Amino acid sequence: AYEVLQDGQVVAVVADTEATISGLMGGTTYTFAVRAKDEAGNTSENSNELSVNTDPADALPDVVTNPFPADGAQDVSVTANLNWTAGDNTESYRLHFATDADPPALTTLTTTSYQPTLATNTTYYWNVVAINANGETSSPIWSFTTGEGGNDLPWVVFRGNARPDEEAAAWELNEAPASPLVDEVVVDPIVASNNFYSYRYDGNEKFRWRTALNESDSMVTLVARVQPQSPEVNGMCHIEVRAAGWRQKVRLNDGNIKLEATTPVVERDLSFDWDDQMHLIRVVVRGPQTTIYLD
Repeated sequence: AYEVLQDGQVVAVVADTEATISGLMGGTTYTFAVRAKDEAGNTSENSNELSVNTDPADALPDVVTNPFPADGAQDVSVTANLNWTAGDNTESYRLHFATDADPPALTTLTTTSYQPTLATNTTYYWNVVAINANGETSSPIWSFTTGEGGNDLPWVVFRGNARPDEEAAAWELNEAPASPLVDEVVVDPIVASNNFYSYRYDGNEKFRWRTALNESDSMVTLVARVQPQSPEVNGMCHIEVRAAGWRQKVRLNDGNIKLEATTPVVERDLSFDWDDQMHLIRVVVRGPQTTIYLD
């Protein structure tokens, strides 16, 4: 465990390497240090001290930043979330949202996202007011325009070293290039409205890639074939999708599958035992909804 000291006094004992300290006064300087403590009660030397200054007690909240959809964005998906980055000294938010250039208040939130109901080919105006006990700070008014509904449904596809015949049940593709370029996205030869990404992996190192989506994209479908490498390793792999202001993380373990970006974490047992064969996982993410298929 770890003891957190504030001005020389223990104010928290935690098992992890982080702690939240409450009850601080505004406009005040505090000194913090940490020391380890074993089960017998022995403690280490104190860490180096950290001096911090709290904001003035009468400080207003900082303005929110990084709106999504971006100000002036066009052809936005009708399933898009509203998202923003919080500033300091904020307790809640009042969201203003409408098709009027001076949008009225819609709702009050304690989170930094909201799922609106959007119509196609419509311009929306919105801003966010940060609130604390001392007052309010408003963001500028932003706008975006939706498109036809985002029915392009881009596909992102992993191609493993082996290509079992079972893949034909999921999709049909022309011959993939022998050595596709990393981070290259091309048009699906079967369904032109889809994006196709190909990657063959021959090493033991971790790898990652990314590709840019359009704001009109309303769904991401990711298909991967995975194969266990050691029966002693519980964590097989994880797949993380971040797009259009939402995020989902899928972790495959030896005996279960977890959705780790949900609250609470969703966990289910696998319907099969791992063997030395390739297994197919297909993850479909549409806004806050995630659907997973396993072979």
